[in-house]
Amino acid sequence: MLQLWDLISLLLCGGLSEARHIENVPTHEAVTKITLSPIGAEMCSLSPWPFGPDSFTAHVDGRRLTRATFESDDDFRAALAGAEWQALAFTFVRGG
Repeated sequence: MLQLWDLISLLLCGGLSEARHIENVPTHEAVTKITLSPIGAEMCSLSPWPFGPDSFTAHVDGRRLTRATFESDDDFRAALAGAEWQALAFTFVRGG
């Protein structure tokens, strides 16, 4: 589950622009596919929905980079070091 939420955080922080299907997510009895669909910049639906309430908001601290590619590891490290920490919030809602 940790790998799943790590992947979801990367997708959201990178700007989820279209639905993503995540295969082989473990459940109590087997594995399943989860679909993460954008609703807005900081909101997405999740299906199937594994939680009790119909929605929740996750609050995290992170640094957003203004570009997705870098010429070198040092270039990436410099951009990351220069990016300011921000309070981020992502709302998840029950998918249909």
